[in-house]
Amino acid sequence: GNGGGNGGGNGGGNGARRVSALSARPFDDAELTAALVEREARQRHLLRFMGVIAPRVRAAHAAADEGALMELRSELASKQETILFGGLPAERQRYMQAYGCAAWTEEALELCAQHAPLVEVGAGAG
Repeated sequence: GNGGGNGGGNGGGNGARRVSALSARPFDDAELTAALVEREARQRHLLRFMGVIAPRVRAAHAAADEGALMELRSELASKQETILFGGLPAERQRYMQAYGCAAWTEEALELCAQHAPLVEVGAGAG
């Protein structure tokens, strides 16, 4: 017969289909997808806000008004924090200084404790 390049009839194609189904979208995650949609919406919101504040920044810059520029910088930083991260101003910064980008579980902490003392190398400020 002509079973040549397709796995030879019964069964050869099933294995290929199984592998294809498993590896088609290994990182497809509903939470990640939703978070990316929310992130894009927050970024659009920030861009709209920046469009509103830009004329005020240009005017303060043209007038060489350092006080107004400092106030605008503070307003922008505060509003950016709220828009992008949904928190109070400086809340994210306080969290990042205390915990960084780490996410841990009790099991992970227990495992680390079994190997104490630990030395963190090359972590910098993150």
